[in-house]
Amino acid sequence: METSQKIAISKCNRILKKNITNLGEVLDFLLQYGCLTWDERNRIGMEKSSDEQCQHLLDVMIRRGRKCYEYFLVALTSSGNNHIAEEIKNTHEKGAEEWKLESMEENISEKNETINDLISRVNKLEGQLLLKSEKVEEAHVERIKTLEDIKELKEHTGKRDSDIRALITKNEELERIIQNLNSHIDYLKKEIQLKDYAIERMENDRRKTDSEHTKAMQDLRGQQQETHGVCEELMDRLTSQSKDIKALTKAFQNANNKGENYKISGPKHHQLRRENTMGSIKKDPHYLNGRMSTYAVNTASSKNKKSSD
Repeated sequence: METSQKIAISKCNRILKKNITNLGEVLDFLLQYGCLTWDERNRIGMEKSSDEQCQHLLDVMIRRGRKCYEYFLVALTSSGNNHIAEEIKNTHEKGAEEWKLESMEENISEKNETINDLISRVNKLEGQLLLKSEKVEEAHVERIKTLEDIKELKEHTGKRDSDIRALITKNEELERIIQNLNSHIDYLKKEIQLKDYAIERMENDRRKTDSEHTKAMQDLRGQQQETHGVCEELMDRLTSQSKDIKALTKAFQNANNKGENYKISGPKHHQLRRENTMGSIKKDPHYLNGRMSTYAVNTASSKNKKSSD
């Protein structure tokens, strides 16, 4: 129900309780048109007095909609309670007018308050607008300055972009050079490694050669010592033979001086050859020394050859 309808029923509550008749017909009519349920109808009928029944019915009607209000008035009229229905209608009309006036007054007061509030808000907004206008002007000035700065920055940026592009190109060239240098360094490292291997092999060969040379020198020293021993032995023999030869030569000289004849076996030419040989020995006392030295050298060379084999 509307508020004015609820107010009208509440105001006619006393009249309804005192003057209503045929309440059962009213309840049946409302039950027929769906304004009451069976449970509600039974509970209302179980109330002890008619006042309690009317009060229970009004409580249910107030909770219903506008359509139930109209059916309630029809139920009162059809059950012989026309005067109660008219009283509710009149009260509703008067209450509706009063309610409209009150609502209009309330609306006017609310609108006045709203207008005053809006005026204060408008004044406040005008003040804010002035501040905003000043800020807008300041922002406009700053915008112009910013645009000028942006223009200058664009000019500097264009120059910087060209410088950046040049630096990028130079950087790419440097990267290519670095790559070439790195590849060359890798090649040199490999060459150095190969040379290190070659040097190591040469060092091994040199050590091997040195050991062989040392061994050969030791062998030569041993051979030299052996040769020296042989030479000393030969020199001793040569010395003794030289003494024998000198003795023989002295003997021959003494024999020639005394004119003694010695018996020599064999033909005369053998004697003459022997005499000539002895004469050559007398003339070249180093003959035997040279011959013995040649023999010692040949012996040493043959030993060296055997050791090398």
